[in-house]
Amino acid sequence: APAFVFDEGRILDAAQQMTLRDFDRLTAIHYDELLGKKWSKRGRDELAPGIVAMTNEFNLLSEAVVQEIVSTLQLRARVAVVQKYIALCLKLKEIHNFHSCMAVRAAL
Repeated sequence: APAFVFDEGRILDAAQQMTLRDFDRLTAIHYDELLGKKWSKRGRDELAPGIVAMTNEFNLLSEAVVQEIVSTLQLRARVAVVQKYIALCLKLKEIHNFHSCMAVRAAL
């Protein structure tokens, strides 16, 4: 089962909740993590835990979207799933959550 499930009628609610989660992770990033590309070095979990958490969240969201799309076998149902995620992506863009918007878009 996908890790991220929401009803089509609750797209705004889902986008807002995703934005709140992203905000919490984003504000947990310490400025020191941004220096010297620490997120790409050995020991990145200790050197840049906030950036690693944001990256992991991006990957988990993308994987959940892909999983839901490819596990939907009937064409009409799959089209509905893709339309749901397009609507979510547009709503995320509208409320300026570009992190989650790009994670969803990457999956599409």
